[in-house]
Amino acid sequence: MMTAKFNSMFRAAAFAAALALAMPVFGQATQTRVNIPLAFEMGKDSMPAGDYIIQAGGGSSRMIITDPSGVQRAVLTIPVGNPNTPVQGKLVFQRLGSTYRLAEVHLAGAATGVQIPATKAQIELAKRQKTERVEVAMLRR
Repeated sequence: MMTAKFNSMFRAAAFAAALALAMPVFGQATQTRVNIPLAFEMGKDSMPAGDYIIQAGGGSSRMIITDPSGVQRAVLTIPVGNPNTPVQGKLVFQRLGSTYRLAEVHLAGAATGVQIPATKAQIELAKRQKTERVEVAMLRR
């Protein structure tokens, strides 16, 4: 009985924390149009190569990406990088065999970049295969 009550309270606290992190806290979101030259995975979604609009930052823990066909997807992210160190715009992919996973997005002018957590399946695959970090400079279009 006590364990069930603790689990319920823990879930409620975790939900409240996730909700608080998803709300913008400070700053302004940055939106950039980029050409991604390769097909990739973002979370559980498979994305084709092409022109994308990426909106991230502004203290939010989510990134919105609009694919070449105009479909918008939101993904939860984790801030990465030093806000005092300016960065060039870049995308960081994790290559697993012939598959690329979008792992980080660093928008030029944003205070920090964002990391996109891997799915459980991607984590298991990375344990069995050699992974490679691939950085692609953002080419604005």
